[in-house]
This record gives sequence, structure tokens and C-alpha cells, in this order.
Amino acid sequence: SYILLAGIEQCISIMEKERKQLYNNFFEQNKLFEKKIKKLQYIKVLSPEKMQKEVFAFDIGKKIISVREAGMTGQELYTLLLEKYALQMEMAGQDYVTAIMTAMDGSEGYTRLAEALMEIDAELSKKRPKTESEKKHSGKPAEVTFYHRRPGL
Repeated sequence: SYILLAGIEQCISIMEKERKQLYNNFFEQNKLFEKKIKKLQYIKVLSPEKMQKEVFAFDIGKKIISVREAGMTGQELYTLLLEKYALQMEMAGQDYVTAIMTAMDGSEGYTRLAEALMEIDAELSKKRPKTESEKKHSGKPAEVTFYHRRPGL
């Protein structure tokens, strides 16, 4: 299709001219996002620091957002982010959602997602009684393991 080819050509042109600026901003926005969400208690976002030790490769643009400890499903979070915050996630799994961030996303998208997650997490902390483990480890975030490196890689 000519429309598809024109879009690809425009993308190539933008990347040739603005690649350095776009990717510098992309990496900076990801760092700021990680910093903003550090205090989440129940919702966990897969972090590059933890995962670089456990997996072969990590794409910082894919935000895997776990609700395993939150008492809700991935589909519930997906629907809440869409309907209340107008944030379209890429997909929902049983206990996570995936957000895709790119070099073309501005700071507004990162900020809106971080603020939505913090607001949802704060609401969860009001509703949810603390478990014995959480009482014992108060102030320490729960560790969530997403993937394990296969032996031999």
C-alpha cells in the first residue's frame, strides 16, 4: 500500500534527522519513569536493573506491569487504565499488562502512566489489609520474579 510505504519513508527520514535527540530523550524519560514509580507497593514494574541479571536481553520500552501482589487481574488493570486514565496498553495477561513506550513518546505519556499507577497503588493500599509478610517487612518492597534465565544461556 502506498500509504504504508509513505509512512515508512517518513519514519526513516525522521530517524535520519532526529535519531540522537529522540533516543537521548527516550532513555531520559525511562530513567525518570523508573524513579517516579519506585514507591509502588502492590503494583510492580519490571525494572532493567533486576532483569539484566536474569535475562539475556531487555527492552526498556516494554513496561511489564505486574499486579500479582495487588489483588486484581491484568485485565482489570488494563480496563481501569483505559477507561479511567485513557491509557491504552498493548496487552493484558492473567496478572500483568504490557505497555509499549517508544522514542516517539513524549514526557506526557510517561508522566500519565506513572501517575495513574501511583494513584491505583495508593487506592489498593487503602483497601487491602497487610499480610503477615508485609507487616514483617514493612517499608521494603516485595520482590516479584517475572522470568528466569535458562541454564546454558
